[in-house]
Amino acid sequence: MPINYNRIRAVRCRKSGNNIQMNNKNINVYKNICIACFLFILSLLYYYPLVGSLHALGIQDWDVNFVWNEFTRLSIQVFHQFPLWDPYRCGGAVHFANPQIGVISIQTILVLLFGTIIGIKFSIIVHGIIGSIGYYLLARHYKLSRFASLTTSIICSFSGIVGSYLSTGMVIFIANAYAPYVLLFYNKGASNKKWIIAAAGVFALSYYFEYHIPLILSVYLIVYTVFMSLVKKNRSYLSDLLLFGVVFIVFSAPKLIVSLQIASLFNSRINDPSGYTLYQLVYFLLSRNQKLLENISTQGYTYNIDEYSLYVGILPILLFINFFIRNKQQIQKYLPLLLTLAVMVLLMLGRTTSPSLYAWLKQIPIFFQFRVSQRFRFDFIIPFALIAGLGLDKLISQKIIKPYATPLCVCIVLVLFFDLASFSSSRFLQHTLIVNDTFPRVFAPQFSQITTNMNTYVLSYRNDPLVKTKNSASTFTPSSLEFIALRQNLGITHCYDTVTRQIYVKGSDESGYRGEWYTLDNSRKITVTSWSPNVVTLALGSPVFHKTSDILVLNQNYNSGWYGEKNGKLYPAESLHGLLSIPVTSTDQSVTFRFLPYRGFFEQMKRAVN
Repeated sequence: MPINYNRIRAVRCRKSGNNIQMNNKNINVYKNICIACFLFILSLLYYYPLVGSLHALGIQDWDVNFVWNEFTRLSIQVFHQFPLWDPYRCGGAVHFANPQIGVISIQTILVLLFGTIIGIKFSIIVHGIIGSIGYYLLARHYKLSRFASLTTSIICSFSGIVGSYLSTGMVIFIANAYAPYVLLFYNKGASNKKWIIAAAGVFALSYYFEYHIPLILSVYLIVYTVFMSLVKKNRSYLSDLLLFGVVFIVFSAPKLIVSLQIASLFNSRINDPSGYTLYQLVYFLLSRNQKLLENISTQGYTYNIDEYSLYVGILPILLFINFFIRNKQQIQKYLPLLLTLAVMVLLMLGRTTSPSLYAWLKQIPIFFQFRVSQRFRFDFIIPFALIAGLGLDKLISQKIIKPYATPLCVCIVLVLFFDLASFSSSRFLQHTLIVNDTFPRVFAPQFSQITTNMNTYVLSYRNDPLVKTKNSASTFTPSSLEFIALRQNLGITHCYDTVTRQIYVKGSDESGYRGEWYTLDNSRKITVTSWSPNVVTLALGSPVFHKTSDILVLNQNYNSGWYGEKNGKLYPAESLHGLLSIPVTSTDQSVTFRFLPYRGFFEQMKRAVN
């Protein structure tokens, strides 16, 4: 049989082609690993002030975030209960249902492993790494080069936005780390609907962490989808959005249904006069004269500096502008992204313009109580950074620049990062974790509540010159010391909580305090059999004066999810002057208060239907 040399050559060519493809894949994997390691190192450098203050407490909202997570840890590890009700905060408040509190999250795992203080700081770093890699991948999806994608990631991950919100302890905003994955998977969903489900799953995960970022990102998704549908003249984008919403509701239902129960109690509108002026927007993008206490050159802002800063510096602005110079084809290609960016700017302007897009948004029920239009900077920074990255690619594509593209890009990436990192570190992150944790940690055997412990302890600061002046005292003081109290099994009745309508509970340091449990007419002696956040069992002594009935009161704020169990039967708890109560008779020997929010929710829905 004659030898078929052509066939042999074809087989060799196929093998050679396969080997080349395989080598290219291996090179790409190697490059991606190197970039991930590089972003890991940048994240450690950026968040070093937090690592250097690993055991310290912080100013303003740090205490609130510490106490939320400490209670989650306490409920799971000590009481072996899912943290549904927090009896320590504001006279008793929902915990898992609180849309600001993340229970099902990576952060909770780290808190359980390393303790609250260290766990939260590790969580910030971990989410910083996750987010930076996510923004890089999102940029690659938009066909940006590796260096341009790195530039996009650095702008999104290390801008003044991050340093400013962490400086005042608004840790919940680290949920923004999930935003690039939601957008990446959502964009991939145009070709494969499985990615839409993945996007909705990550979106639900961010909602379990907290609700601000998902709420803000939902506006971005809706606006972007509408523009994609109009520009591409394809209605399938709208069906993708509908699928995304349905899947999200399914995934988030366990938290969503109990959070809606809380939302129904707070349907009043908040008048929010926030918003950048155009001058302020440019100022906070470019000026390095931004600090927690520094006298800045712009006036008239309605919130503190931590709600305004979005420093990126001059370099990203120049790259952003470069994208629009003689680039008509690319502008048309990325028109939905540019239009979305324009809408985000209008929303950030808040009520400083008339008519106001933000004022219109506030008419939608879910946004009734939304505050601070400047928080749409979390949406603004994404398309801005992508356009800046595209501007870099346009720059290095010039014939005169091409031979020097690699060293130029390396310089741009390094200069950009160190500019952003030095800005956030020196102006924000070095001045936030300055409270030495010298407070007692003894967990008292019996739970009790006090009005406030702000005057009970004297804060010990580091030797920081900022806290020595009278003008800085309020800025560098924790919003409360609930975290310190919780570690001694003490509840604080007067504290900040947006989901507690009114506080009816009396603290042990107030007149009229009758104990954490008692009968209305003092007809019976009450002994606590077992106490835990979600379940409290009380033994009733023999009635005096032959009294046949009385009302048992639990010194906690009333919530429709509470029930009283007597003789094996459940009865809805009642409100007595805003406190939990249940009628008892002379034959009742024991009552167990149980917090069953899902039962309460469905019974509430049933009553509404009937």
